[in-house]
Amino acid sequence: MKRKQLEFEVKSISETGAIEGYLNTFNELDAANDITMPGAFKNSLARIGREGRKLPMLLHHKQDVPIGVWEELREDSKGLWGRGQVNLNVQAGREAYELAKQGALTGISIGYFEIDVKPNARTGANHLNEADLREASLVTFPANDSSRVDSVKDRKEHEAFINTMKEINEILWS
Repeated sequence: MKRKQLEFEVKSISETGAIEGYLNTFNELDAANDITMPGAFKNSLARIGREGRKLPMLLHHKQDVPIGVWEELREDSKGLWGRGQVNLNVQAGREAYELAKQGALTGISIGYFEIDVKPNARTGANHLNEADLREASLVTFPANDSSRVDSVKDRKEHEAFINTMKEINEILWS
């Protein structure tokens, strides 16, 4: 299984365990000399959806250290975006989440099997046209600096938002 690592950026902090951002970006040369092409994950995402399962979230690709699941995955023009849930009821999940909030654990790395890869003779890079996505891990050192977590959600932040919406609703309807 190959791995491709990307950094993520923490934009907001919360205690819900939610993380979202890009697991992989398209059309960019990474440290593994690969360029992931748009549509590379389309078939894999369809299979995951058909099977009704969630993509595992691991810590540093350790199969014996699952820390959550990626609950929503989609390709857009930038790359493979995902929203995940770190399980804060397991010690490794709590520790990884705290490190993510601190900014010490800033990478995402995908684990996948190559289905269709074509070397580009002109550039020397490998074009990853199709991949079978197996997992996405939080990691320390990513291979692709362009893919980042956009947010780490906080339960307090979520509750504050709900309370604000209730207050607005009361003002509008009273």
